[in-house]
Amino acid sequence: MLTKEKYLKDEIMATDTYICLSLETLNEYEIEKDLDFIVNTLKSFEKNYSRFLKNNKLWEFNHSSVISADDEMLEMIKESAKYYKETGGFFDPTVLPHMIAEGYAVSKNEGFKGRSIYKLPKKSEKHNFDNIEIDCVNKKVRKPKDLYIDLGGIGKGFIVDKIKNYLKTRYSSFCLSVGGDMYLGGKDEKNKYDYWAIEIESPFKDFTTPTLILSNTAVATSGTYKRVWSMGNATKTHIINPHLNRATTSNLISLTVIGPSTVYCDVYAKYLLLLGLEKAMEYCENYNIPAVAISSKGRVEITGSARKFVWQDE
Repeated sequence: MLTKEKYLKDEIMATDTYICLSLETLNEYEIEKDLDFIVNTLKSFEKNYSRFLKNNKLWEFNHSSVISADDEMLEMIKESAKYYKETGGFFDPTVLPHMIAEGYAVSKNEGFKGRSIYKLPKKSEKHNFDNIEIDCVNKKVRKPKDLYIDLGGIGKGFIVDKIKNYLKTRYSSFCLSVGGDMYLGGKDEKNKYDYWAIEIESPFKDFTTPTLILSNTAVATSGTYKRVWSMGNATKTHIINPHLNRATTSNLISLTVIGPSTVYCDVYAKYLLLLGLEKAMEYCENYNIPAVAISSKGRVEITGSARKFVWQDE
């Protein structure tokens, strides 16, 4: 069994990327080619959809009222509309103006300091995803010209799933992680485990978090402990509550979801974090969602359906 891996720190989407591929029938050269293909695919996706870059696909979308969307953009808009409805508007990519107003104008790699490339109107209508019309037949999207979206809440999960679909046709075992949005295929051949052991990142110093035992499943964590900055006398985070149009003040600092697709886990991790500890746990139990929550005070809650995925010391 040949295993190759690649780790990139802050090179793509201002976050860490880890790729591990294992297979018996491919040689080292072929696996290296696939590693390069994955990295190039991720970089191309960022180039097309980053809100920190001018004149890309997202820029053109945001500065138009009628857009001829390619298949990839159309699929992301359709997925966004689906999750917007499922979450009662808690997932809403049209929060871009509020992200900028709250101080998230430039990327983490620039220290959150600087001017946004978007010049938002001083006075504009309040929009949400209901104001976007999707014409799947003609592959067109219509919206008010002053409606702006950010695909950061769905993009990483979307592209991880797209690459995962390719990897499943070629590899018996693989791990793809982009900023904590992960898909784990098969098992960890490098460490000779029959699963992938994934430790939830700790939001606190000297704080022990659960380790997850996963195989052929996705997982994503949303947290308010990394992209953080000060604005006036307030501490801000990148997660915006669309119902309040400002940075969240949830009593959750980290929320991890395990599920069938990375985009599902990505969206629901953010949604549940916005709900807060009590409502999030109630929602997960009602809908049988495997999740691990960490409150801002260090309280760890594991839903009933998630316990089978948590490592237990014997």
